[in-house]
Amino acid sequence: MKTFTVQIMLAAAMLIPAALPAQTYTEGYINLPGFLPQAYGIDSNDQIVGYFYDNQNVSHGFVLSQGVMAQIDVPGAVNTTAYGIDSVAGIVGYSAPVFDAFAGMLDAKQSFKMPKGSNGKVITAINSTGTFVGYTGNSEKAFISVKGVYIDVMPAACAALPGPVSVLVNGVNSNGDYVGYCQGGRGKTAGFTHISGVDQDFSVFNRPTFPFGINDSGTVVGFFADKSDMDHGFIYTAGTATQYDFQGRTMTAILGINSRGSLTGITWDNSSPLWTGFYAFAN
Repeated sequence: MKTFTVQIMLAAAMLIPAALPAQTYTEGYINLPGFLPQAYGIDSNDQIVGYFYDNQNVSHGFVLSQGVMAQIDVPGAVNTTAYGIDSVAGIVGYSAPVFDAFAGMLDAKQSFKMPKGSNGKVITAINSTGTFVGYTGNSEKAFISVKGVYIDVMPAACAALPGPVSVLVNGVNSNGDYVGYCQGGRGKTAGFTHISGVDQDFSVFNRPTFPFGINDSGTVVGFFADKSDMDHGFIYTAGTATQYDFQGRTMTAILGINSRGSLTGITWDNSSPLWTGFYAFAN
C-alpha cells in the first residue's frame, strides 16, 4: 500500500501561494525506532498517531503523547497501521496481512474492537460521536459509517473522472463533514469536500490537490503539487489557502489537523533522504 505519494498529471497553471498565516507553531521531527515514521492523525490533546517500519520491514502503529511513544500492534496481526485518533473515540487504522480495520484502544493490553463489516477496509479517521470514514483495501470504494451503517461515498467530482476510479476519504470532523480525493484513469485526480451535506470539488492554487483533514472549524488541510511535481502542504480556512512547508523543506504533506489548529504529517528530510513525520503544535 502506498504511504501517500501520488503520480499525477500536472496542469500549466502558475503557483501563486498565499502569504503565511499569523498562526505560529512549535515544530519538530517525529523520531522513532525503526525507519520511515509516518504521522497521520492528531487529536485535541495534540496526541499523534501513525506508523513506522522495523528492520524486518514490518509496520507498527504508534501513539505519541507529550513526547512519549507507545507502540501499537493489533493482537494476531503481522502489520499494524494507525491513521486517525480522537480523544474520546480512540484510534483507528488497519491491520494486515488482510485489511482488517480497527477502532479504539480499549485498554493497556491494546484490545481493539473490529467494527461490523470492516473486513477488507481501512479506517482513516474517526470523530467524537464514533462516526468514521475510510475506504476498501483496494481503494475502489470509500465510505462513511454512521451508527454502524456504511454509506458509500462517490462525489460528482470523482464520478466524472475516466475509469477506473479509486476514492479515498481521509478526514472527518465532529459535524460529520469529510474530505478526500479520487484518482481516475490517465492520471486524472480530483479533491473533494462534503460539508453540511453538500459535495464540492476542491483545489488550491489551481493545482492537483489532496485533502487529508478537516477540523470542527471547517479548516481543511492536505497537500498540493506544484508545476515541478513537488508536494507542499496547504491550510484552507475562511476561503483562503495558505502554503505550508515544514521548516522550509522542499516537500511537505499535512495529513492531520485538530481543533486547536495543530498539524501533523510528513516532510522530505534532505539529510536522509527520506520522508519522515513532523508535528507543528499551534501556539
